[in-house]
Amino acid sequence: MKLKSLAIFIILGHFIACGETTTSSSKPGFSDNTPNNENAIAIGNYSENTISSSTEKSSKDSSFALIKQTKQTNECLNQSGNISFDNPCFTYSGRIKMASDAALFDWPGTTIYAKFTGTSLKIIMGGGADIFYDVFVNNELVPPLLGNSAIYPYGTFHTNGQEKKFEISSSLPNTEHTLRIVKRTETAGIHGSFKGIELDASSNLVPNKSFTNRRIEFIGDSYVAGYGNQSPSKSSQEKQDASGRDCTGSDLAAYTNTAMAYGPLIAQSLDADFQINAYSGLGMTRHYNGNTSLLPFQDYYKRTLVSDGSTLYDFSTWNPNIVVIALGTNDFSTALGPNEIYQTRDDLYIAYQNKYKAFITMIREKHVNVKILALANNLYPDEEMKAQVKSIVDAQKVAGHQDIHFKVLMNTTGYGCGWHPDIATHSSWSKELHTEIENIMNW
Repeated sequence: MKLKSLAIFIILGHFIACGETTTSSSKPGFSDNTPNNENAIAIGNYSENTISSSTEKSSKDSSFALIKQTKQTNECLNQSGNISFDNPCFTYSGRIKMASDAALFDWPGTTIYAKFTGTSLKIIMGGGADIFYDVFVNNELVPPLLGNSAIYPYGTFHTNGQEKKFEISSSLPNTEHTLRIVKRTETAGIHGSFKGIELDASSNLVPNKSFTNRRIEFIGDSYVAGYGNQSPSKSSQEKQDASGRDCTGSDLAAYTNTAMAYGPLIAQSLDADFQINAYSGLGMTRHYNGNTSLLPFQDYYKRTLVSDGSTLYDFSTWNPNIVVIALGTNDFSTALGPNEIYQTRDDLYIAYQNKYKAFITMIREKHVNVKILALANNLYPDEEMKAQVKSIVDAQKVAGHQDIHFKVLMNTTGYGCGWHPDIATHSSWSKELHTEIENIMNW
């Protein structure tokens, strides 16, 4: 198989094949018998033939946890060639709504895993336009498919509002292969739709994998989502500099890569499962620049699909060991407007602290014995977020809650879209928080 280097990408995640277990002497996590390789698979194209549109009619609104344990049975062998999205040997990571004809999702970083046999692979994907995906086969990143990324050489493919069949490979070795599909784009208003895959006529899925007992949930705004973090220099896509801060909406869809944000990087380095529940522009009590057109973050957080208020999430399906909260940048980064409900900054501080405390209480009620890490970012010139979050954490500790911790992250370069953290900053933050979480959890 011909390989081509793509230095701008990194490979994220690894896992245990079905039936394998970790021992007490090894760190729990994902492993894969396929060797890691930073080269990319230089294959693939996509079908111009539009597949019939999904009805998206739900027979059962099933909310899945960050990690859905697959049925480790031979049921997955009953399908060959065309493999439906509901085959028990697909594993979904993230909040998923199982409709009658597709798996629906819209939170950033949602991931689909599988293990398959044969020489060819096509992915049937639909949903809204400009949803970008990275595809990994045998832990190798498949580069942009010919004809699908003429303007933006990011993501293996992106959807255009209609379901399409994307040809990933037709020349794989005739053996077992691992597959990982990652939703790299944040799309709060539209959802992705995974219908299944197409293999050789006699090929099928094989039992997939088991997961680590380590689970981290990251809750936040654009910083957590990786907003525009891959935005390149206008003079050279091989680097990042200040010229990459000016992004159009289409730029943003291509340049956002949640998989390269600090949350997934931390999870990778700690061999942990993770969930990214982030919504750009939202705050704990006040959205960016006083925007009132969107609901409170807490309302969206209770949903399986951000875009559908009827899809309430079942929190009992997955329990994190630690929840990382990073909400406040949008609350404090702009001046109060004349028509806002907060007349003074003191009014805003009181509302923020009350909402934050209520949110913490809700997290504790949903997840017994969970640890909480409250993050703050530098916001010049007043550093309000740091002061407010630290005050909340200090008060919690005085009240007897020793399950909560505080950490400041400094955005030093901000070469992402709109001064957001770039790849280097996310990488640096992930290393800081790796140590912080490792110490808190004694991992």
